[in-house]
Amino acid sequence: SVLPRQFCVVVEGESDAWSLWFHGFGALGLPGATTSKVLKLNHLGGVETLYVWQEPDKGGELFVSGIAKRLYEIGYTGKAKIIKLNGFKDPSEIHIRHGNQFKKTMEYLLLNAPPLPPYVPPAQKAIVNFRKSKGDLTDEQIQRAKEFPLEVLLDVKPGTKIVCPNHGDSRPSLWIKSGFGFCFSCGYHTDSIGWLR
Repeated sequence: SVLPRQFCVVVEGESDAWSLWFHGFGALGLPGATTSKVLKLNHLGGVETLYVWQEPDKGGELFVSGIAKRLYEIGYTGKAKIIKLNGFKDPSEIHIRHGNQFKKTMEYLLLNAPPLPPYVPPAQKAIVNFRKSKGDLTDEQIQRAKEFPLEVLLDVKPGTKIVCPNHGDSRPSLWIKSGFGFCFSCGYHTDSIGWLR
């Protein structure tokens, strides 16, 4: 197997990007586990495969899930994969401990990287869970739906218009307000519980 022609490794921290650059690998360093929102589509111009380094802690999990969500939000259409190495926190540690084996180690990790788990918006999760329950809402599901306003359940901002599930029109006509939605085409009115039902 050969590495993709246009690839980049996104890492948590600037020093890891320096280590990758030193050894000839394309890299993008974000300054912390919670900074995925700074990633923009133009940062990934020409990148066919994006590799996300996961550090072995809660911050690493947060970083990976944040990148997955951000790639969904910005509409990245390339491949995304996840890389990590047991016993090593990050690429800089590989450079420090085994600098002469860095290139070989990274190539192995990149060639064997599994796909990055895709981000699934809360609304899709709720719909999948509802379908699994065969349409019957339990008391627990109803309570949880009450705790999540419709805009949170659908992961949209209040004031957004989306396609109404109540009629066959493909144009957005369901206006999402704080806690409820109203369709200007058919008059459908819903909250989180109604949406799930």
